[in-house]
Amino acid sequence: VRIWVADNNNTSAEILTRLAEDEDWSVRQSVAENTNTPAEILYKLSKDEAGIIKVLVANNPNTPAVALRRLAKDTIWEVRDKAQRNLCKHLDSDIPKPDSER
Repeated sequence: VRIWVADNNNTSAEILTRLAEDEDWSVRQSVAENTNTPAEILYKLSKDEAGIIKVLVANNPNTPAVALRRLAKDTIWEVRDKAQRNLCKHLDSDIPKPDSER
C-alpha cells in the first residue's frame, strides 16, 4: 500500500516526506520517481545509499541543481549520466530564448 501511495501524483508533500524515510527501498524509489515530490525531499533522497534511488532522483525534473551537481560526480555511471542530462535541462531553462524560438 505504501508503494501505491508514494506512486500517486495526488499524494501530499507531507506524506511523501514521511514515505521518503521508509526503511523499504522500494517505497523510497516510488517517492524519488514521483514528479510531485518536493525539491527538499529529492535533495535528501539524493544522499540515499541505494543506487536506484539516486538514479531516479537524478532523473526527476524537480531535483534541485545543487543535488544534481553532486550526483553528477557519483561513482555509479548511470547516476552521473542522468544527473548531467537533467542538469543540462535545468541550465537550458535558465537561458532566455530568442523571440524567434518562442
